[in-house]
Amino acid sequence: MKIKGKKEIKFEVSLAVLVSVSALILLMRYIFPAWVHMEVSDLILELLIAFIIFQGFISIRMLRELGSDITFEIIENLGELFATLRYHTKHAKQRIDTMMISESPAALAAPEMITYFSEIKKIICRHRDLNFRRVVTINSMDKLKWVHKLLDDFKDCPNYHMRWLQTHTLTTPLMAVHIVDERLTVLFKTIRPDGIDRSILIRSEDVTRCFQEYFEAVWNASIPLKEGGQVFPHVLDEFESNLTQQRTRSKRAISK
Repeated sequence: MKIKGKKEIKFEVSLAVLVSVSALILLMRYIFPAWVHMEVSDLILELLIAFIIFQGFISIRMLRELGSDITFEIIENLGELFATLRYHTKHAKQRIDTMMISESPAALAAPEMITYFSEIKKIICRHRDLNFRRVVTINSMDKLKWVHKLLDDFKDCPNYHMRWLQTHTLTTPLMAVHIVDERLTVLFKTIRPDGIDRSILIRSEDVTRCFQEYFEAVWNASIPLKEGGQVFPHVLDEFESNLTQQRTRSKRAISK
């Protein structure tokens, strides 16, 4: 069964208003003789103005109703983003699902990221009831070393799980999510050295459910690196070998 969303309901109400206003104007033309002699263009203009006024009232009402179910917050910069992630990670009660779509904090030279990862390590390892799942991407040797460090840092935290999504994020900008307790989503693009676009914090269980489905699809398509108390660093060996070979070939090409 399809449940109509607010936009669909709004469209149907707007259509009903348009029909009602049209009928009202036609009726008024017969009540007031002056209207009978109006040009068609004037009549259409009157109709349009009336419709816009009614549409405005409906929009205001719909926004009020929407505000009771969902709230948005714009996050302006990198510092504010990681402060937001840190705060909601600290206050999470059961579960966090997140995606790390960027280079390592050191490579980005982002102190906000370094502080964030240092603090959430303490939060996750201390809060064993918090189930934390992270998806990472790896496109450089520096990022690979950082992932190995994460595996070592969280090896004694059975509530920390990590998987590797094999994709080239430097050429494919992905949307990253940070989902807290299936009720709140922070949405942001790939983090780059020159900064990020604005991020959005969304408070809504319905909207978060959609992003949760997206995360589950990415999670299921990713390769396990850590599941509970089990760590699988060996799955990165072949990838590390390929990266090393690529670096060697690049150096040889430059030397020539």
